[in-house]
Amino acid sequence: MGQRLFEIMAEKESNMCLAADVGTGAELLEIAEKVGPEICLLKTHVDIFPDFTADFGSNLLSIAEKDNFLIFEDRKFADIGNTMTMQYEGSSVRVKCRRKKG
Repeated sequence: MGQRLFEIMAEKESNMCLAADVGTGAELLEIAEKVGPEICLLKTHVDIFPDFTADFGSNLLSIAEKDNFLIFEDRKFADIGNTMTMQYEGSSVRVKCRRKKG
């Protein structure tokens, strides 16, 4: 993966990465279409999108392939407070914590 990123950076003569912390999949696809030719990597948080569908991934991948950039899904749960809250509470993917009894 690192080798591919370096190839894209050399081809585009750029190291631009966009952290697209937006609220919906529709917003992310719109941004990807606009900036795709300029970026090398798009960082996403798709787990917080209320409009996430199975088609979303293939649509984003098509844009990435067309415009030659990588997609990085940021899945850490020790993020800034607002993003972490959206991941735990507002996500289409439900995350639960289990407390140890005793």
